[in-house]
Amino acid sequence: MANQKSQSMEKIIMDKEKEKLSKEIFLICKGRYNCEKYGSVFDAMNKYYHKYYCDDIDLTYKLANQIFLFPMVEWILENHRDNKLHSFLYHIFNNNLFWNGECNYDENLFKKILSWVVIINVKHYNEETDEYEWVIDLSDFNGKDIDLE
Repeated sequence: MANQKSQSMEKIIMDKEKEKLSKEIFLICKGRYNCEKYGSVFDAMNKYYHKYYCDDIDLTYKLANQIFLFPMVEWILENHRDNKLHSFLYHIFNNNLFWNGECNYDENLFKKILSWVVIINVKHYNEETDEYEWVIDLSDFNGKDIDLE
């Protein structure tokens, strides 16, 4: 019984950590960081990686996909209230216009996921209440950019 409670708490903590990571990576993908200082989304993720994970190894597209983008996509699909996201993701991955022959597979995959994130709205307008409501709740960030320092 105690073991089940312990495992349950570990899952809750892991879910909260995944949520925080996913939201931060999502905001970086949306350009919510100091773009003048860090330039591209990939460079910003590299800085994020150095801040929280590893200081002496640079991020690669493959690693960025594995540790940042795949968990973020999974979290969004599990928690987002817009069912159209699945079809948008399918369209982006099956549309040949999104494949760049000059990039390697991992870089193409990275850019495809970024293309998908760009079309995601975090709020939608509710005509009944005449207010905007969170689709992806980013209220805990209070409109602030991700601090990469």
